Amino acid sequence: MKHPINVAMTLKTSAQVPAVIAEIQEIAERLGFKTTTTGRASISFRIDPETFQQVFGVAARPISPQPANDKDFGARGGYIVDTDLKVPEELQPYVETIGVVPPSRRFGY
Repeated sequence: MKHPINVAMTLKTSAQVPAVIAEIQEIAERLGFKTTTTGRASISFRIDPETFQQVFGVAARPISPQPANDKDFGARGGYIVDTDLKVPEELQPYVETIGVVPPSRRFGY
């Protein structure tokens, strides 16, 4: 099984109310997204790579984990895409932008 892709959606100002956020989550879940975090202006999701490609028409490119070095403690693996993602039609009334969250680097103290 492949690891899921982390995706973040930035909401339009008019969609930044609890009832609309709940509706966005329902629509996204029907498309195959699984909610991980909800804020007032954004929602984070995970989606499996196959469903991602079906929804967006492009494949996300996997990135291997990066080992620790003399500057940081490395990075987890993840995914990136080489193009801007189009907001799915069902979410366009509510979502300003959508994108893959790149893997974060681990920094020390």
